[in-house]
Amino acid sequence: PGRPPRSFRGPSPALLLNNNQPVTSHLTMSSTNVESRLRFAAGTVALGALYISASAGIIAMNKYLMTPGHFPHAASLTSMHMLTCTVVTVVGSQAVPTAFPSLKQLQDNRPTYVRCFAPLALCFAASLILCNTAYLYAGVGFLQMMKQANVIITYTFSVVVALEVFQPQRATIILIVCLGVGMTVNGAVSYTTRGIALQAGGQVAECLKVVLTNYLLSSPGMKLDVMTFLMGMSAFCLVPLASYAALFEVNQQVLTDAAGVWPILIANCVLAFSLNVIVSAFIKRTSGVAYLLCGITKDAVLVAAAHMIFAEPVTRLQIMGFGTASTGVFLYSATRMFPEMFTYESVSQLVKTRVKQETIGDPEEGSALVSRRSE
Repeated sequence: PGRPPRSFRGPSPALLLNNNQPVTSHLTMSSTNVESRLRFAAGTVALGALYISASAGIIAMNKYLMTPGHFPHAASLTSMHMLTCTVVTVVGSQAVPTAFPSLKQLQDNRPTYVRCFAPLALCFAASLILCNTAYLYAGVGFLQMMKQANVIITYTFSVVVALEVFQPQRATIILIVCLGVGMTVNGAVSYTTRGIALQAGGQVAECLKVVLTNYLLSSPGMKLDVMTFLMGMSAFCLVPLASYAALFEVNQQVLTDAAGVWPILIANCVLAFSLNVIVSAFIKRTSGVAYLLCGITKDAVLVAAAHMIFAEPVTRLQIMGFGTASTGVFLYSATRMFPEMFTYESVSQLVKTRVKQETIGDPEEGSALVSRRSE
């Protein structure tokens, strides 16, 4: 009783249930909600594009500077980056205080933030030193394969500190992305035990740095603004980096090399400051895992650009790997934008709705079909 007759041909019969009531579902979203999510996605894509562009530029400039005869002093160069960020943000906090809305919060709770910034700085310095040293004991191809675990490590740490919620779908997608990027690695696999240990330590330090950044920018009770975070982070990171450079790099040759390429060094420091602002804003807007996935996209874009501009060879396996990784990044983004569409209950509701759409005019056939699909 109450079911539509077989001859029912009214508008949208698929959306009717018993007593001619509309099908309701938790999947239904208002147009305003969808528009706000799409605007958020557009802003995130724009920020990601800026990150990829700035990162590609800093990589190209660093590659030029690190060439023997230019400025091959990694710790000194990174110290200059942090010094630039510190000076610009400190001056900016006095000139434009409205750009640092959470600065008073940091000053009022200084011991709490010191306990976070200090390990972040140590992790940053350790990741640079250990990962760069690992190249002396292992081949580039093998180290690139190891780096694909960064997404998994960061996701695990984020789940532990409650910045992410464990979901089997997202974990599976992350594994797919790592598999896809692993397919793009070329070159002989050469390594030593010392190289593995150095690289593993550097990766753990790097992932901890990303998670701590995410925590300071997004965790309840912290939530620093981007510029205030950058001021604290750069000041704390400058101490270990400058100490290392003073002990092992700073000499007359460093000053001579700097005098020869000072215009490029200035441009490099300005670009590094811009990149740090963009990275902090991207992590605050999304998450540390999303930032690493965007980095994977950046690698794919750089390889594609090198192939198109410089005619560097790209194998079929690399193309397949990049396609797999890109698909995984898209799926991960979709799970974050529309999480209600990727739950077991959502899929079950979609199946039931589809069954009703197919069988609304034939109750007997509908009952049999529902029974078969349930089995």
